[in-house]
Amino acid sequence: MKKVAPEQVSQFNADFVKIFTSGLGLGLVVLGYSYTNTFFRSFGLSLFQLDMAWIDILFRGVALFQDWRVAAIFSATILTGSVIFSSRNLVGATAKVVIISFTVFGFVIAATWGGQVLGYQHARSIWEGGAGKVAFCQLNSDHKQLSDLASGINELSLQQRIRLVYQSKDHTFLAPVYQTVREGQRTGEAYVIPTSAISFCRVIGS
Repeated sequence: MKKVAPEQVSQFNADFVKIFTSGLGLGLVVLGYSYTNTFFRSFGLSLFQLDMAWIDILFRGVALFQDWRVAAIFSATILTGSVIFSSRNLVGATAKVVIISFTVFGFVIAATWGGQVLGYQHARSIWEGGAGKVAFCQLNSDHKQLSDLASGINELSLQQRIRLVYQSKDHTFLAPVYQTVREGQRTGEAYVIPTSAISFCRVIGS
């Protein structure tokens, strides 16, 4: 067996740390964005409508590690990537670039796919299954144009069929829970209300 010089081991460790750190960071960002975008798209909302900082999106990706499936997939991807990365010195310079590129690409694909699956599942569990934060919101009387919406929200609140999806300084996003879901239905809906139009909200859940 060919003896590996200490300098080569040191260089390998440095390269691995750089690739691992970059790949993990990129994977978290992609996972957070994919999840957040899919989740809100399931309510007919675009991320451009939300006053959400990148740190919030990144944190959503980190928080998803509480799901054992995410932790398992990331662990398997890291293990596979490590094995592939370790074999790069057995091939030529061109193949090394290809191996590293496909390792990072696979990490991104796994993060994108995982974020989409979880985002859709979590959103559907709200508008179909009634999961999430139960909200009882009262709109103030200064916004006459919202009177019809206010009565509808009040009725749904009495039935405990309103969920708080997201709230920013300017807007509050509420989602109704459907009593029946049409065959083939894959999206819910949301009420976008100026936060200034809300007198108070009682929110139950975490």
